[in-house]
Amino acid sequence: MLSMITDNLTTFLATWIVLTLIFALVYKWWRKPHRNFPPGPIGVPLLGVLPYFGENPEQNIRKWSEEQYGPVMSIRMGLEDVVVLNSVDAIMQAFVKQGSQFSGRPSSGAFQLLDMQDGGLSFKPYTSDYKHQKKFVLKTFRE
Repeated sequence: MLSMITDNLTTFLATWIVLTLIFALVYKWWRKPHRNFPPGPIGVPLLGVLPYFGENPEQNIRKWSEEQYGPVMSIRMGLEDVVVLNSVDAIMQAFVKQGSQFSGRPSSGAFQLLDMQDGGLSFKPYTSDYKHQKKFVLKTFRE
């Protein structure tokens, strides 16, 4: 009798844990990285929108941009969220008018595996320290 109760309790707990993990993974997949993130297609878990690209991914992205999401949209490629700029105005706004906000490097899992603590020179955050180091390196190479 006691073993039957413990078996039922063990089965219930295991089922509850599995369902909780599945719910957490689905929630993590469907949510955007932050509140102001641009809209875009979600895609398939683990693959993102990669199965929908076909032979000409740029045409599919342009079609999504024109028909549904606008000139600034996001797409999920694999496990990474990517922001896509699809108009000259959006590109000018991002890289010319707000250049200091868009001039940093994205954090990537591959570079985190390399364990570069300060980011080296190539992957350092765009700060005044970075500007001084870049200026020094360029001046040194010129000489």
